[in-house]
Amino acid sequence: MPPAALPRLSWSRLRVPRWPRWPRWPRVPTPSWHCLPSGGVLRLSLRQGEVLLVRRGRLWLTREGDAVDHLLEAGRGHVSTCAESVVVEAVGAQPCGFERHSVCAVAGSGVVSAAGRG
Repeated sequence: MPPAALPRLSWSRLRVPRWPRWPRWPRVPTPSWHCLPSGGVLRLSLRQGEVLLVRRGRLWLTREGDAVDHLLEAGRGHVSTCAESVVVEAVGAQPCGFERHSVCAVAGSGVVSAAGRG
């Protein structure tokens, strides 16, 4: 007597239990790191709320439409209050290292706007 035929399994009918979904963590933008050699110049287009934070050296910041230039040292930064174009230059004998990221990522780090307000 032949063995009883086994039922055929169909992958399309196979039910896999769903695991509960884990909560999604909010995405935090990763800062971009720039290093300018001494005397190096870079033009940047900043969006509203973006921050330039100097980590090493000194940075000369010129904003389009602003008659006053700003000198930022290590630990200081610039908060862009509106979309703007800036030119930065590394000043001094050593290269300048700075980060560019959103305001929420640097809360409480001593960043001030170019207008001098914190």
